[in-house]
Amino acid sequence: MTDKKPVTLWNPNVATCLSILFTPIFGAWIHAKNWEKLGKDKEKKWSMFFVYGLIMITLFAVLYDIFIGSVQSSPLSLGILFTWYFSLGKLQIDYVKKNNEDYIKKSWIKPVTYSLGGYIVFFGLIFVLIAVAPINKNDIEIASKDLVNQIISEQLQEEVICEAVLINEELGNGEYKALATLNNGEKKDIKIKYENDMLYVEILDNIILSSP
Repeated sequence: MTDKKPVTLWNPNVATCLSILFTPIFGAWIHAKNWEKLGKDKEKKWSMFFVYGLIMITLFAVLYDIFIGSVQSSPLSLGILFTWYFSLGKLQIDYVKKNNEDYIKKSWIKPVTYSLGGYIVFFGLIFVLIAVAPINKNDIEIASKDLVNQIISEQLQEEVICEAVLINEELGNGEYKALATLNNGEKKDIKIKYENDMLYVEILDNIILSSP
């Protein structure tokens, strides 16, 4: 009777740690490949479902952030990482520790290299989308906050800072009514106009400034 040949796997603990850098897409894909080697088709399918699902979520979040408004990515990323770890990631770690302690460890050179290449392509795509995307309300609010602070500092000479600008009405033709919140609790009505790639801000009854 011959001894069973040790299976060749990527270290699932290392995959989990690298997922902090490369997102759980990386870890779930590595785990899927490990499940395939272990003959666990059901677990492999669940890992790949997570890979496909997270790719779709990531693309949606990127497109939403560029074309519509801001996404709070840090809490979302942490939530996804913990969800994957406690639902699937830890399952493989425990399984390998219990059943395959003598497995042969695969090199990380190829998957890490491919992941770095994927990052380059991904961020290149983001830069292209940003370049062609029209300005959205979130962009206007951020840029308007800087202009409000410029008006306060240079023209009104007040020692307060605008913390946020919130558009509350769209007037048409690139014009908006908005509310600027200052760090002293005061709120100021402002008018914004975006025209020919220029942004104009007026604190009502005060001075108008523009920004390209």
